[in-house]
Amino acid sequence: MAAFARRMLSGAAGRYDIPAEFAIWGSSSAQGYLGGGVSVGSELQARFGIPTYNGGVGGQWSTHIAARQGGRPALLSLSGGSIPASGTIAATTPTMHILSFSATGSLQGVNGTLASSGDLTTYQFTRSVSGSVTGVPNDTPFIPTQGSQRRANGTIIWSGKNDITSGSGNMTICAESVDSMVAYLFA
Repeated sequence: MAAFARRMLSGAAGRYDIPAEFAIWGSSSAQGYLGGGVSVGSELQARFGIPTYNGGVGGQWSTHIAARQGGRPALLSLSGGSIPASGTIAATTPTMHILSFSATGSLQGVNGTLASSGDLTTYQFTRSVSGSVTGVPNDTPFIPTQGSQRRANGTIIWSGKNDITSGSGNMTICAESVDSMVAYLFA
């Protein structure tokens, strides 16, 4: 939190810089289920004219949100240990367990999309463009595009509710995920 405050303060003590853009990372509460189609992002845009990226996805736990934001990337192991020259490859990860996940990003320097494949442990990585076969060691981080593009934005992290209501209930993991998201912003 101190790092966030230092970043926002500039010049004379007590003066805050308003960021040119905001990013909100969270679950359904951030996504816009505040009622009447209203989200924090739409309110920021309407009231202050600040463009806002809404990184809210319903049902996600703090580990999933941190994976999309980049603070705690999904660690992937691929079937066969390499990305094929084109197409899709099955991937597993010990760091996420969710039925609905999709993000663009890069794996071992190859751009593509990581998406869940309908169960809690299997995902698919689909490269964006054809290229050469690329070896991928086990537990290689998937670096999400949206998170890396929005590191300089003013950031709201709205995470943890689903960890309590439908997740493991392990608040230590939740706190670690949020801490990693904040640290990623300042790395």
